[in-house]
Amino acid sequence: MSGFNEITTEEAAEGLRRLIGRMGVFEALEYLTAGSIIIGTGLALKTETKTAAYVFTPTDFNINGNATAASFSVTLPTAASAYNATTKIGDVFSLRKVNSNVNTVTLQANGAETINGSNTQVLIFQYDEITVQSNGVSWDIIL
Repeated sequence: MSGFNEITTEEAAEGLRRLIGRMGVFEALEYLTAGSIIIGTGLALKTETKTAAYVFTPTDFNINGNATAASFSVTLPTAASAYNATTKIGDVFSLRKVNSNVNTVTLQANGAETINGSNTQVLIFQYDEITVQSNGVSWDIIL
């Protein structure tokens, strides 16, 4: 098919398992056949608001960090645990700062791991946002 990335059934199944694992609602999956997925009207991903230190879990997708009371960090899982080397599928996590005061929300890599070469990424302004994906060794900023 022109314009589509062809993947195997196993890759499609692994992608769906990871996606379904982090969703609050999965809507309109119309077809899953022999390596092709067609999504109908859309999907909804899990979003939560946190006000203190937190560690992303495999079922998370987006965290709204509200640092009105105090600055805090949200920590990523290990890059290796969030990556399937066989299918080359890495988990994706997003963090957004929603408060308007000077307190920050920091995305923290696990241990000595990095996010685009740095151990942390600090969100300073209201609605600053970062989305990262695991490459198995570290985290890449994708948005």
